[in-house]
Amino acid sequence: MFTPASVAGGDLLKVVLLKPYEVNPPTVAASVVVSRLLMIVSQVCLLFCTVVWLFTNNKLTPKSLPAISFTSITVFIVLAITVLFTGIKLRHRIWTTLARNNARWLQLRTKIKEVYQEIGRFYNHYPRELGIAFLLFNLHWIVGSLEFYIILKLFGYPVSLVDALLLDMGVIAIKAAGAFIPGQLGVEELGNKMMLSLIGIASIPLWISVSALRRTRQLFWILIGVLFYSIIARKKRAFL
Repeated sequence: MFTPASVAGGDLLKVVLLKPYEVNPPTVAASVVVSRLLMIVSQVCLLFCTVVWLFTNNKLTPKSLPAISFTSITVFIVLAITVLFTGIKLRHRIWTTLARNNARWLQLRTKIKEVYQEIGRFYNHYPRELGIAFLLFNLHWIVGSLEFYIILKLFGYPVSLVDALLLDMGVIAIKAAGAFIPGQLGVEELGNKMMLSLIGIASIPLWISVSALRRTRQLFWILIGVLFYSIIARKKRAFL
């Protein structure tokens, strides 16, 4: 969690954990990539659905959106789409230029091609499993949003499950923008404040309390993880 973008403890760890099994490396990498893509797509879909639902029920209006934040998000989306389509259009030229002077880039391109083929095979041969995985990811986000719902209810704020889902999805999106910061320290707290303001809750003590409780939960599970990791590492050393 405290590595930039959670790379060392996230997707790379999944690849390492799958190595002992007799699975082709491209298949392992493809499974991790598909998992990450499903996670992102399900999150975006839920965020979109919650925003539409709140707009249609007059619980969220354009006036409630901060002008600076709305403009920043719009510019970011336009730039991201432009960079994506430019990269897709020029990918062949970029790879050719890089591979011409560096054999490592050529090797990397070959591996990415293998992973891409595995993803295509998974999509064509296992559509049912893909759909089930997508539904489970949506359930994952919905259950995670209950944290906001329970905390705000305990503090006496009348929020709905959709409000909690919007809060959680919005905070995760803001954290993703600051993924390069270890542990997203400060970014998550800012996200909590922005999303609470978005649904009309501007209480500073509540914001501090919510942020502290969410960080306490994270620290608790980090300590549990360290405890189990130390036990496993000790058993491995004793076995060797």
